[in-house]
Amino acid sequence: MAKWLALDETPPLGTFIFSGSPSVAEVAGLAGFDFVIIDREHSPSSWDTTVALVRAVAAADCPALVRVTGMDSVEIGHAVDSGAAGVMVPRVSAPHDVQAIVAAARYAPLGQKGACPVSRNAGLGLRRHDYASVTEESNQRFLLVGIIEDRLGIENLDAILAEKPGLDLVLLGRSDLAADLSHVGDIRHREVEAAVARYVAVTAPTAKGGMVVTAGEDAGAWIDAGMRMLVLGIDLEILARAYSEAASAHRTTLERRAAPLG
Repeated sequence: MAKWLALDETPPLGTFIFSGSPSVAEVAGLAGFDFVIIDREHSPSSWDTTVALVRAVAAADCPALVRVTGMDSVEIGHAVDSGAAGVMVPRVSAPHDVQAIVAAARYAPLGQKGACPVSRNAGLGLRRHDYASVTEESNQRFLLVGIIEDRLGIENLDAILAEKPGLDLVLLGRSDLAADLSHVGDIRHREVEAAVARYVAVTAPTAKGGMVVTAGEDAGAWIDAGMRMLVLGIDLEILARAYSEAASAHRTTLERRAAPLG
């Protein structure tokens, strides 16, 4: 039984959903993204909203990941129960963080995830008779992604990736990394770029690295560097940019019409 995400094929592209809107989440899935990330760390979404978003993405036949609020076993367990395809856990900095994620997300014998035959990932009780298969499938297919966001995470990266059982992928959060390195808002600072270079050098040979791609950045360069997962944009940011461009184009049209001829 393989992961739903084939890490040996073309790196998949995902996007973040901050808005809490099932319609926007569904559109993201229908638009052609390979996966969608339902965000709980930086959005006010409740778990009721999160499950509604997971359902909306599933309606578009697209996998949904949930970025949880932090290194919390209840949060991580909720992500598994929600029927999502995986979880993203922020601020992974050391091997013991990996151990905690595995314990919270994997069922026995790999972890300590609480059993619940009526959770959504078990068909809301309809697979109770087959619950052993549910837990085995989850252990095999549910994706564990740790987000590297600070100096300590970069320093401990080799050990983080070596932990077994471990993470399926790590994703680099360059904005948080820049802030931790005292260069808030400057992901191009030489110290930040040096840390990014170390991240790429360590993760590329393992095929477990991922990158958040900024607007206007060449995703191809990260693919060439060996990144196996790419994340582009946030729904609210994309919507705001599209609305701004539309309004600007309209103002330009009005200005042209008002300009005197000749």
